Amino acid sequence: MSGKTSQQKDRPTTEQTVCYCCDVTVDGIREAVRKGARDFDAMQEHTGACMGCGTCLGDLERALRRTVSEENAGRNGQQVLPL
Repeated sequence: MSGKTSQQKDRPTTEQTVCYCCDVTVDGIREAVRKGARDFDAMQEHTGACMGCGTCLGDLERALRRTVSEENAGRNGQQVLPL
């Protein structure tokens, strides 16, 4: 069993879930970064991610680094950091 609800299975693939316990998607992380979440603690506060079982820790950290890098690149013309 995958642990996904029927609602999660029906979600468009553009909203990749990072934290299943709190139903946080990559789009949710992007929105939190736009609102000022630039580090892990701020991301947890904005989204509630990684406050359940903790198995999403690595995925959340990678998605946060990538999103912050993309935001910085857009503002400063910098290169996006690799995952």
